Amino acid sequence: MKRQLVIKSGSGSRQKIIGDDTIVDDVKLIEPFLDYNALRMLYASNVYHQRSLKLKAMLLSHIEESALESHLPDGMTPKKFLYKFMLNAETYGSAFFEQSATIAESFKLYNLNSYHARVDKEGSIYQVVGAEHIPLDGAHFMYDTILSDNYGEPDYTAAINQIVTIYKADRYNEAFFDNGAKPDHAIIFEDSDPTEEQLDAITEYYRKEFRGYKNAHKTLILTTGEGNGETKPKIRIEEMGKIEDLSFEKLKKVGRDEIIAAHGVPPRLVGVVDPNALGGGGELISQLHMFNEIHIKPKMAMIETFFASHGIPLKLKEFDATAFKDDADVVTGLVGAGILTPAEAKAVMGWSKQSGD
Repeated sequence: MKRQLVIKSGSGSRQKIIGDDTIVDDVKLIEPFLDYNALRMLYASNVYHQRSLKLKAMLLSHIEESALESHLPDGMTPKKFLYKFMLNAETYGSAFFEQSATIAESFKLYNLNSYHARVDKEGSIYQVVGAEHIPLDGAHFMYDTILSDNYGEPDYTAAINQIVTIYKADRYNEAFFDNGAKPDHAIIFEDSDPTEEQLDAITEYYRKEFRGYKNAHKTLILTTGEGNGETKPKIRIEEMGKIEDLSFEKLKKVGRDEIIAAHGVPPRLVGVVDPNALGGGGELISQLHMFNEIHIKPKMAMIETFFASHGIPLKLKEFDATAFKDDADVVTGLVGAGILTPAEAKAVMGWSKQSGD
């Protein structure tokens, strides 16, 4: 080949999901160390991540008794209010509510989406909508972290790279079909040679059109040799590289397992079923019991203490897996408690695959 064209990306994404708390000078609000825009995107990008968040929020909003009902606006139930509050806490590490400025006995509570909530150096709460910064009376619940004194940290920060990697792998495979569902190739023209202008055009085109997972599996055309003007140019197609489907399968499985481990949830409860383990009768009971002891019960205590400190007695109901004799009973109990849907229960037990759903 007469000329070689080797291009290496000089820069990647500058987006940082984890950084430092920063003060916005003009309004003195503190921006969280986590990129809430990115966390919002991650919520919708991975099924195991989203199901883990929802599962924990559901378990942490299973109310035994509370005084919430008398402090909620019409149409809002204690279960619905607390579920949304805890889904924000699990997703962002922080959750907020607004408290109406009325007499102590009759105040009302309203969920404030953490995506729009910010605090200042004094801990005062604001709702941020566009350029507006609206001060609110309310409270801020957060999971403590060494990364910030102002905002909380969700469980899954160590698995953020895995969520992003799987997202990019899915987009890469999507681009495979968008670009013709064929492997990457170089189409080489022999006995002809590009001009300097053509080389510059190829270089610029490559930088713009071939870099990144969104441009996977496109075809690059190269020429070589000036030719003698008598013979017709020969064209050959060479495969440049190939990523086997199996490597994606392994990548996604490893990423899936790390995401679930970061959340600490029982794999069965987010639809990861090992066919070889079915029929044992106690696998899920054991997983759920450990999950309750290590993750759920400590958080329950934190939530109850938080609401009590704001004049709202609250007692959460623990789901006791040990009260059931086998896994099928546990799943039935989870459905009865509203923690799993019937469709999710089928996936937990491995029946959805067997029935073709």
